[in-house]
Amino acid sequence: MNTHQISFFILLSKLIISFATLQVELDENLDPNAKVLTVVTLKKPKVCAQNAEVGDFMKVHYTGRFKDENGEIFDSSRNRGHTFDFVLGKGQVIRGYEIGVPGMCLGETRALYVPSHLAYGENGSPPTIPPNSDLYFMVDLIHIDR
Repeated sequence: MNTHQISFFILLSKLIISFATLQVELDENLDPNAKVLTVVTLKKPKVCAQNAEVGDFMKVHYTGRFKDENGEIFDSSRNRGHTFDFVLGKGQVIRGYEIGVPGMCLGETRALYVPSHLAYGENGSPPTIPPNSDLYFMVDLIHIDR
């Protein structure tokens, strides 16, 4: 494990402990295996000029890491040099995003702990993400278009 990975997990652990976490209780009718998703707001603008709603086209930067002893980055829009674009609520992203992103303010940064059943589940996303992988995402909301 390198210094950046260790620093990331120390910071994330401190933030999870020191910030209030939002436990999003899921409707059992939506997903019978779902229990909770943990969302931690890391940075929020003083004024929320616009917030994410279902149906919005949005651009985010994110870094995804495995929740394991190594905390290896499996994907990052920053490394590709362009945002990840999607329409919220259209099934274009994992359930953890669909649940954890609504309400985000433009310019906000959130950490999402996504249990495997709200990510890629039993199938994973070969070859990058093994089955039953719990994931962490650092998400920055860059743009919203209604």
